[in-house]
Amino acid sequence: MARSRIEIYWNTAETAPDRVIAQVRVTDSSGPDYLLPYPCELKKEGWVNAASGKPLAVRVTYWKPYVETLPKSKPGKRSPANTPPQRTDTERD
Repeated sequence: MARSRIEIYWNTAETAPDRVIAQVRVTDSSGPDYLLPYPCELKKEGWVNAASGKPLAVRVTYWKPYVETLPKSKPGKRSPANTPPQRTDTERD
């Protein structure tokens, strides 16, 4: 029998190791599963928001390792932080 897309890319909540930082799918029993927009951590007491440490008020159904992604910059464009300062006419070597 073929596995669903969720089963291919996600792990069931019961398989999560302690102290894992994860992206989680949850349910609040009022509808379908949904994705939380922040990383969560599994502690001895249960799942918590990884940044605040607050317990989740929903039930985790699936998890996968959390991978932080950074905003993409356009090729050839330099961000102001990476641009060297411009010399002025008053500066001399």
